[in-house]
Amino acid sequence: MAATLTKAEQMRPDVVLMDISMPCLDGLEGTREIRRVLPQIQVVTVSQYDIPGVVDEAREAGAAAHVSKLLVWTDLLPVLRNVHLANSRAAHAPVHTQKIPRSRKVLEKALRESEERFRETFEQTAVGMGHIAGDGRWLRINQKLSDILGYSKEEIQKLRCQDITHPADRQAHLLLAGRVAAGLLDHYSMRKRYIRKDQQIVWGHLTVDAVRDRDGKLKYCVCVVENFCMGLVTEPKLAKADGNL
Repeated sequence: MAATLTKAEQMRPDVVLMDISMPCLDGLEGTREIRRVLPQIQVVTVSQYDIPGVVDEAREAGAAAHVSKLLVWTDLLPVLRNVHLANSRAAHAPVHTQKIPRSRKVLEKALRESEERFRETFEQTAVGMGHIAGDGRWLRINQKLSDILGYSKEEIQKLRCQDITHPADRQAHLLLAGRVAAGLLDHYSMRKRYIRKDQQIVWGHLTVDAVRDRDGKLKYCVCVVENFCMGLVTEPKLAKADGNL
């Protein structure tokens, strides 16, 4: 943290681009410190997944705006321009006519547009995407993952990931998921088989990224499933298994 503040004091940038998840620094805490010690410097936070909770935490920490890495190629430059424009207007306006609420409206508009783009990207991406709670419950899936698994979005929320994982892959999956829940792992990927609602087997490549709060506690996991191929299940109906994720 001290090194970050020292660098900011030396360079005196207009804007600091702060990654929320870094190995040796909590990006939200770094944002708070920069805004406390150097309030003239604006901070734009970025994270792997742009969700309302992350946006709210970034704003509470003092970030001028937040950008998802999924949308960084479309959103970053416009957001930086908005922040720079707001700073320029504030710097050149007489003290009695500075309109901070107007600047805030510009930033809030950029955040809303970013969230809308995330939702559109989440739904329209060519791969299955979903959010899974620490106990394996599906919290949210996009239409592509609904198509892959054969369950509606409402139906999938009544299931856990292990409920639709083939028994031959369940142990390996639960082992990795347990390491994520224990805070020993933040990312993993594997090939595994899912059992569709119609009892067909779907081969997919699963990628999992943990989303944690500022204390390191697991909030949920973001899962990406790329579908490979399908084949008929020959086993009888499978019983549900206990476990995480």
